[in-house]
Amino acid sequence: MESQSQGEANRKSQNVKRLSNTDAITSQETGKEKAKSLNTGKQKETKQKKRNKMNKVSNQILEPVITVTTRDPDVKDRPPEKKRRQCFKVLMLSWEVSLNPIYMAACLTNDNKINDCSYIALSPPTKDSDWTTPIEQSSMVIFYSSPKSKKLLYKMERYLDYSITKKGQEKVLVIILDADIGNTEWKTKWAENKFSKTLKQFRISQTELDWITRKDILQEMLEKIKQIRKFLIGFTGTQEKPAEGGPSVSSENKVTKKIQKTEKSAIKKPSKEEEQKSPKENAEMRRNVYIVSSKSDSDWLQTLLQSLYFKDVVKDVKTIVTMDSELEGPTDLTSIILYFSNSKSLSSFCSQLENNATLLSNFEKKNIIVVVDNLDSKETEKEATILYNKSPIGKLSRHLLLFWKEEKETNYLKLLTWNEKAAEEAVGRWKAFQDAINLRIVQPDPPRPKIGTVGIFSRSAESDYAWLVTLLKSPKFLNFVDDVRPFYISNKKYEDFYQAVSKCSFGILYHTKNRGRVNITNVTDSLYDREIEVLSSVLGKESLVNQW
Repeated sequence: MESQSQGEANRKSQNVKRLSNTDAITSQETGKEKAKSLNTGKQKETKQKKRNKMNKVSNQILEPVITVTTRDPDVKDRPPEKKRRQCFKVLMLSWEVSLNPIYMAACLTNDNKINDCSYIALSPPTKDSDWTTPIEQSSMVIFYSSPKSKKLLYKMERYLDYSITKKGQEKVLVIILDADIGNTEWKTKWAENKFSKTLKQFRISQTELDWITRKDILQEMLEKIKQIRKFLIGFTGTQEKPAEGGPSVSSENKVTKKIQKTEKSAIKKPSKEEEQKSPKENAEMRRNVYIVSSKSDSDWLQTLLQSLYFKDVVKDVKTIVTMDSELEGPTDLTSIILYFSNSKSLSSFCSQLENNATLLSNFEKKNIIVVVDNLDSKETEKEATILYNKSPIGKLSRHLLLFWKEEKETNYLKLLTWNEKAAEEAVGRWKAFQDAINLRIVQPDPPRPKIGTVGIFSRSAESDYAWLVTLLKSPKFLNFVDDVRPFYISNKKYEDFYQAVSKCSFGILYHTKNRGRVNITNVTDSLYDREIEVLSSVLGKESLVNQW
């Protein structure tokens, strides 16, 4: 008994030792964990301090985002944050290589809903992917056309049909430039076209489009034209008022307000004697203008001076190649315009000025105008000005006018006869076009059709069209194709073919020329006459594709 009690005592002491060892180990581990947690806390505090410093810097630049929750009763309600503006892409297509659609695209890009408007010229012909992919990526499509387009609207059915399929009828617009100009054949054919009856159309003139998209360029051109008129009026002493039947300067009102201010401040008010002169006397004081030019580039200038706008100022305009016997003797009613197609021709003329200097010196400086044309940059403009001022021609004449290429590309002659009403109509027409875009651009694209199960039927081995199976199962067709089922066509078990077709919603008849020739149907020894009939009757011709 004593031995048993002694054994139990030993076991108890061993258990106590084990427990004490366990407690020691546990306490050691707890100590380590506490040390780790202290170190982690210190690291967190260090990181937090760094974050606080970064926040202080960032808060100086960006306003803090304050989140108001239901648990913050003391925080006053704040207005909701502004939503990010949704942006859209517009694509413009045309069979015309000109600046008009480019300027239109640039003007539309400035609209508050459109962040990108790109233009693709379909002429010369391009790959289909060059225009099909942009159509798919755009929010809506605009077709631009004019009588100058190489392919008119009624011949663009392929492009129109594709755009409508991808974007929907509401998101395809048509804008036609100068619809009333040119022959009536294209108008008749377009009016009979199915797309003409279903698509929203807008019409605008070249003058209106210039005023909307190139207003700054037009104003520069009009100011220079009025400077010519001012110079000639200053010579004759006639009052600043066109003859009866011509456009009045005051009629332009807001259209050329900036130009009028410049013109009014530069022109002296006519004297009482000049105001009392009869129309006949004023007509006798109109000027003869000689344009000295070696090229036909100055034809636009002669047309301008012969326009209604200069009717009361200019009596006659002649273009002469050289200053010879054609030029009449100097009079107070004779003006000379020395025209140079570019800076180089001005430099060439100045180097040979000795021959003409004597003739020019017979005229008063105020009667000689120098025009340098076709400038394309600020550098060429500066060069021409420096050359004029340094050369003797600058001492023989008083006036220098510099014209840019893009200024003459506008319909400035038509705009000279504009009034406030015409300008308002142009702005209103363009606004209606923009409103139609903004209304339609936010609409979703039509849902793409679901193809379902595609069956590939062929007498060829499946390995021949494995590439096609891989393509149809690719992510590109994931939303359209549910399943792809190849089927080998044999002359036996035709019931299996019927059954396979009935389980498909779309069929592809595949044939390869490696089998000898393209004898698909309607030829001697054709392979698929019966199969095509079955596929067409069961699936419909819209759901059948022949591939070889």
